[in-house]
Parts: sequence; C-alpha cells; structure tokens
Amino acid sequence: MLANSGIGKVYFKFKNYDRARFYLNQALTQAEVLSNIEGLIISEFYLGRVNFDEGSFENALKHFDNAFDIATEHSRKHDMSSLSGLDLVTVLYTLSSSRTPERHSAAS
Repeated sequence: MLANSGIGKVYFKFKNYDRARFYLNQALTQAEVLSNIEGLIISEFYLGRVNFDEGSFENALKHFDNAFDIATEHSRKHDMSSLSGLDLVTVLYTLSSSRTPERHSAAS
C-alpha cells in the first residue's frame, strides 16, 4: 500500500495524473482492505488533488471530504496536518467555501 501511495504521489508531482490516479486508487483499495486509516486519508487526499488540478472540482471535493471525514471520525486530524501546508490550505479553502451551514450542522 505504501509503495502504491508513494508512486502515486510522485506521478502527481510530475503532473502525470492518469498514472497518479491509478496508483492512488490501488493504494486506496489496499488501505480499505487493511483498514489502514492513514493510508485511506492520504489516498483520498491525493485523489482529491489530482481531480482539483484537472479542474474536476466536484470529484476533488468528494475526495477531500472523504479524507477529512475519515480523519475526524477516527480522531486522526494529525494525519491531515502532516500534509504539506499548501496542500492543507487548498483543502481547507475548498471545503470551507463549498460547504453550507446546513451541511456543517448535519455532519456534527
């Protein structure tokens, strides 16, 4: 799982989004099978970044939401904070600007 996640992140950094998506989806599947929370968060987050950079904002938001929800549900917000500062700012801005107050109160 870690290998696929790492390879996916490298492809993401080189803007090879198809290959990044492939490896990140592999990592996500493996993290689900292994119930690896950190792997789920990182895979969802980077799948969100792939979609964000491709301009697929709705799909990006779904992945960002999944990463944030998993981190919150499992009290693993430190996993979100371990991502680079710019990446985290992107996620928080995207989430905060697209969530409605009704959605926040329903999720609480």
